[in-house]
Amino acid sequence: HLAVTVFDDSKLIIPDMSQYTDMPHLEYLLDDGFPLAGFPDFRETEVILPEINQQSAASMINLVSMISQRIGVQPFKLRIQKAASVKEAKNLLVIGRLAAIPRELTEASPLVPAILMGFSGRLPGTIREKSWLDTIRERIYPENLVLKPVTPDTVALSTPLVIGRQKALFCEYESPFTAMRSVVLVTADTFEDLSTGIENLGDSTVREQIRDEISLIDFKTAKPQVKSGRLTEGYHSGQYTVKNMLSYLVDKITWQFFAVLSLLLVILAALLTGLVKRRRKRRLEESEVVKSKNR
Repeated sequence: HLAVTVFDDSKLIIPDMSQYTDMPHLEYLLDDGFPLAGFPDFRETEVILPEINQQSAASMINLVSMISQRIGVQPFKLRIQKAASVKEAKNLLVIGRLAAIPRELTEASPLVPAILMGFSGRLPGTIREKSWLDTIRERIYPENLVLKPVTPDTVALSTPLVIGRQKALFCEYESPFTAMRSVVLVTADTFEDLSTGIENLGDSTVREQIRDEISLIDFKTAKPQVKSGRLTEGYHSGQYTVKNMLSYLVDKITWQFFAVLSLLLVILAALLTGLVKRRRKRRLEESEVVKSKNR
């Protein structure tokens, strides 16, 4: 039976899709390519290859081909660049060695490149020595003498981030350039590990364990091991509409949203109560007038 007939002058109109989704979810990427293939032709996605060579290109082709095969559409409008376009609202697929990933992308990710540790007490050389003027001032105003530190009393320990041999890392987080856009970071310490990690996605057992915000594939053994987890509260991807705006407010500013909603309900209840009382008072006055006339 024919349900639809398409003629030469027929038009197929598809409404806009907000694609509003709670993120990050790496499992969406391997299920149907979201968010990179939110539009199946990859028109809203940009591939970043910090090191353009045969190994990184092969890894990128393997991953994009795997996603395209699952959704059944070729990535006609996918754009490949060495650096991200800051002014364009694009989802980013970043593939390369961890040491070559741009700093602005690693700093925005859950992979923290440095540790800030508070220090109790003064560090050597961070406070200037007391002079003879300070001695006189201390005798006159003993409780007001404060020697300003020369440098902050915080120790910054730079810790180089290393994934380890025969491991590959998959990470998804909000783009530092555009709100509600995603960055999918696929990285390893070497090109060989990067290629092997992406090839392991062909194993359904491995692919089904890739989820949440960060997934680490360890393929030292014959059976690859996958560890996944979430380090941040997450974000939302897509576009705002009247419907999902309420969901966004409830998720992001829960108590503030309900506090404002409760206040509005109280104000509305007060207005309705005032109107009812005024109407009741008017009716009583009218009834009194009618009674006085009847007398």
